[in-house]
Amino acid sequence: MERKPTREPWSPSERFEALRIGDDTFAAAYEAVSATDRGRLKGLIAALYAVSPPRRSLRTTRCLAHDSGVCFRETLEPRSTAVVLLDRGFVSSAKLLAALLPAMTAGVGRVVVLRVDRGPFPESLLTALELAGVEDVYAASPSQAGDLLAECVVRAPDSLVLCFGPQATALAQATPLVRWDAVPGWEAARFGLCAAFDSEAETKIDAALQLLHPGCTVERLGDEGFTAEAAQRCDALIVAEADLERAAAHHRLVFSASYAGFWLWPELDHALCLRRNLALGGAS
Repeated sequence: MERKPTREPWSPSERFEALRIGDDTFAAAYEAVSATDRGRLKGLIAALYAVSPPRRSLRTTRCLAHDSGVCFRETLEPRSTAVVLLDRGFVSSAKLLAALLPAMTAGVGRVVVLRVDRGPFPESLLTALELAGVEDVYAASPSQAGDLLAECVVRAPDSLVLCFGPQATALAQATPLVRWDAVPGWEAARFGLCAAFDSEAETKIDAALQLLHPGCTVERLGDEGFTAEAAQRCDALIVAEADLERAAAHHRLVFSASYAGFWLWPELDHALCLRRNLALGGAS
């Protein structure tokens, strides 16, 4: 059975075509990223699909009839459109993929990435988008981005807009009726290393972080990293496999060394990408 949203997704009008990232630009970015780094991006995408697998049914309905005569009906279905709005300073391909995959696997009809900057698009971001199958990518000035977002809201009022950065948030706030969420933690990540890794493992960790989180900082915490105080200083911990459970008791985001550089957004899941319709009445 073909999986289609119940509402038509937004299709940007032709006047915005000049802002769209073309196939040649995608191809050049892909070639500029090494095969090893593309492999890291593919591994991240596979892990995200495992964490957030596609919903088995796009539209679900639940009915509850109470003995008192109250009847409640809930319908869940994907939003028609999701827009990921990026500041110029957003450069993490891991964070971008972690924001995109829940919308894609929730069944959102169209996922659009809009960068508020007309300058060159970071090659690692474009390669990550191509590997994930996201081709609706635009680079626009603030005024152009505002026009594009306003059209989206008019044509697809149920759209979800995820904002990464203060400029993106301000743009969404200025657009009437837009449903937007400012995602915290868009800046360069702070990682805490909580194990004494050998030189080979540290080299792999550093390479992964440089690709997936440009500009991130790394603090070597040792056993101190398993305290609540250290959790407040770092966005994520990197630990030995045997310490995953121990670390998770104090920190909301923990990765083993083999998943160093990966990312998950605890705030972003299928529920945010679904439209919820409710009905309340008497039992018929």
